[in-house]
Parts: sequence; structure tokens; C-alpha cells
Amino acid sequence: MLALVDHLDLPQYELGGLCLGAAVALELLAMAPSRPLRMILHTPLLDPTSVSRSFRLQARLGTAPGVFNLISFLGRRRVLADFYRRVAVEGNAEIDSRAADLNFANQMRADPRAAREWLRDGMRADFRPLLDGWKGPVVVLVAADDRLLEMERVAEYCARRPQTEISVITSAGHGWDAELIRRQLDVLESFLAGDDPVPVQGTTAG
Repeated sequence: MLALVDHLDLPQYELGGLCLGAAVALELLAMAPSRPLRMILHTPLLDPTSVSRSFRLQARLGTAPGVFNLISFLGRRRVLADFYRRVAVEGNAEIDSRAADLNFANQMRADPRAAREWLRDGMRADFRPLLDGWKGPVVVLVAADDRLLEMERVAEYCARRPQTEISVITSAGHGWDAELIRRQLDVLESFLAGDDPVPVQGTTAG
């Protein structure tokens, strides 16, 4: 990603990521802390304690040697993948059909080994010291009924960190539908339409 933004001649930029993609954005921040002007972290796994205990257990069991091959095989069966997403992730909430199609298409494209390692790494990382040392503005976007996060832990951290907003979208889970997308865009447009932040000169994180 750094090679891409260099190729595009972007010395500074807004940086964002969704769920495990937030971990990628935070790793990029660690590599070049003076370049992002502000950050948007959607459903971020900030540290192991911000992830719900039930999801940590699911991830630990699901990525265990031997078990993962079976999980990967079953996850490529559309009916089973949708059932798991509805029950374990969304809590029996309705899933937008277009979002489900996109999710399954991404699942089929993903390399199973890479997906396993990415999930395991994302569940272990603690990005709080990095964010503590970075002085730029951050918005954290979460859904009130998301089963992946310990919402209180995320909110407590955001309340302690200067220049951090948290926006909780009520009546929404980890999935996407047209109304949720509209409300997310309202939050993001408001954040990005604010005064241009002062360029960040560096970070004090170790």
C-alpha cells in the first residue's frame, strides 16, 4: 500500500479500514505515521480485549490445525456460509442480499491460508499504544448490535484518547443494508467535511 500511494504521489492522505482492514490501516500508520491526516476505523479490533469473548473462542477453535480445513470447506458452501453469518455474526437479523452476495464472492476469492493467518494476527494485535502516540484525529464507527466487539471497551478507549470521536449506529449489526450504508455515509461525510487537520509531524509511540 505504501508503494501504491507513493506511485500516486500522495504524500498525505486520509486513511481508513473496516474490521480486519482497520488492522491493515493501522499497520500502514505504524510504517508512515506522519502521512495520514486523519483516520476512519470501522469496527476495529483495537486489541484482544476489545473483541467479544464468544468471537475470540470461535476464531480460536475455527483456526485450530485440522479444524480449519473443515471450516474452510464448509465456508465455501453458500447455504452454510449464510447460516453461520446470520446466526453467529448477525444474531438472526435479516441480511441484505446484495451484501451477502459480495461477502460470499470475497470469501471464495480469499486464499484460505492467508485468511487464517490474517484473522489470527488480527486477534492478537494491540494497536492502542500506536494510536496513543499518534496525534491526528480519528473517528471510530461501530454498530450497536455488532457481535464481534466488546462495545463498552471500545467506547472507554475512545473516551480516553484525545481527538477521537466514536459514532455508534443503533439498530445495526455487523452486516450491511441500504439504511445502514446511508447512515454510515452521513457520519463519514460529516467527519471528512470538518476543518482540514494540521499535518501530523510524527508519533511518540514506541
